[in-house]
Amino acid sequence: MHEIILRKGKEKSLKRYHPWVFSGAIYSQDLPEDGTKVKVLDADGKIVGIGYYTNGSIAIRMLTFEEKEINESFWNQKISMALEKRQHWNVNTKETNAFRLIHGEGDGIPGLVVDVYHKVIVIQYHNPGIYKFKQALEKAIYASFAKDEFQIVEKGVGQWASDRGLKIRPLEPIIQKVVELGIKFKVNISHGQKTGFFLDQRPNRQLIEQFSQGKSVCNLFCYTGGFSLYAKRGGATRVDSLDISEPALDLAKENAKLNNQEDGHNFMAADIMKELSNPDFPSYDLMIVDPPAFAKSVRKKHAAVKAYQRLNVSALKKVKPGGLMFTFSCSQVVDPELFENTIRSAGIISGRKITVLKKLSQGMDHPVNIFHPEGRYLKGLMLAIE
Repeated sequence: MHEIILRKGKEKSLKRYHPWVFSGAIYSQDLPEDGTKVKVLDADGKIVGIGYYTNGSIAIRMLTFEEKEINESFWNQKISMALEKRQHWNVNTKETNAFRLIHGEGDGIPGLVVDVYHKVIVIQYHNPGIYKFKQALEKAIYASFAKDEFQIVEKGVGQWASDRGLKIRPLEPIIQKVVELGIKFKVNISHGQKTGFFLDQRPNRQLIEQFSQGKSVCNLFCYTGGFSLYAKRGGATRVDSLDISEPALDLAKENAKLNNQEDGHNFMAADIMKELSNPDFPSYDLMIVDPPAFAKSVRKKHAAVKAYQRLNVSALKKVKPGGLMFTFSCSQVVDPELFENTIRSAGIISGRKITVLKKLSQGMDHPVNIFHPEGRYLKGLMLAIE
């Protein structure tokens, strides 16, 4: 196995179980090709753990912090443990058959996302290192779901994911029906956002349902209507759902029909900022602001913060006095403190008095390793607006 030596003192973060080694921490000059499994040594030559190498800012992602064989047994244990946790956490039940099985660093497998949609399991390999283990990982998945009939789909996110491995079928148009806490959804796995659905928002959808009774609700960036259907089930008198994507809205309408919720919904294809600036745009009792990631790299962070600020200023002005607003950011480079500061500045500009009722994050099937706080990518605030 290729060995990589760290600069003196650079093993400290690994001793605290943070799973990343940055390129500047590496002393070795002889570096392997992307995806190579490596043994990580401190400056004194003592082993710190085993991971895989990628030529980039994050050079090594750790799989274990001890000298351990990365074999079939290792992967079987990782996958079966992840599934057992989801069952214990009640995110894989008769009422819910769509959930995240593997959430990268949160489940000790950096770079890997595995989502379950009833009888379809979607895998995303986010770098070439974890892709090198694809056959072993897929065998482990088949072993954990041995009693069930299912299809594995690889939804590639990089050039390394261009070939097809063991029992992987080519990606073809797939619309899968799932149920989440009793609400039915059609999920466009092939062409939808992420792996087809925003599984991470499940607990926040539940929360919105609890506060929707008798209220008018506006769901901005509604995608396929997740928040909207929960709001309607919660007793909302009116639900307006806006998104720029007409295919997403078509699926949202189908989801409403699937749940016998045709009445009381209004789906609109629109540029959100233009609509909010329209003086005829109505005010609502409950506003949901869940935009796509405005920043996917550090260099775009400043522009993203300004965009979040403008969006939330406009949305705050459309909340009735005494109303509620749920606002989110899924940009990983925007940390919780920066997000809250951004909403605070939006509140000052809008002139509204605001109370934070609850801080929100992703569901427990998207676990955050306490030693890897970067894993908390979804931030949200439940706000009371005077």
